[in-house]
Amino acid sequence: MSSSVDLEKVYDAISAKKLKAFDECDVDGCAEMYAPHAVIVNKLMDKSAHGIEEIKTLMKFYFEHGPYTDFKFPRKEIYGMGSDRFYVNCSYIGTTMKATLEGTVEQLFEKIGGEWKCVYES
Repeated sequence: MSSSVDLEKVYDAISAKKLKAFDECDVDGCAEMYAPHAVIVNKLMDKSAHGIEEIKTLMKFYFEHGPYTDFKFPRKEIYGMGSDRFYVNCSYIGTTMKATLEGTVEQLFEKIGGEWKCVYES
């Protein structure tokens, strides 16, 4: 990755936008960060989604727990993969009205049409 691109700032901006959408239970806003062909695999819930429509359905399922608040990434590792991709591995802690959720997430982002989009998340 070119040294002129600060991947942590890129990821933080993407995350801030998604977390705002999560706080508002905004399915379309959450789906904006994903590529049309993206895949999400949620091992804890034994669910997966392929493509935007399935991702929106998965987001609706997540929102059954209520809005997410106080969402944090205590550990975040970001690795550039050429000029058009980067990989993220981080831990998270998030609170809903029903529970506090902790875990890790892996994401692969690709630059598509000038925008960074998540193509894989697990």
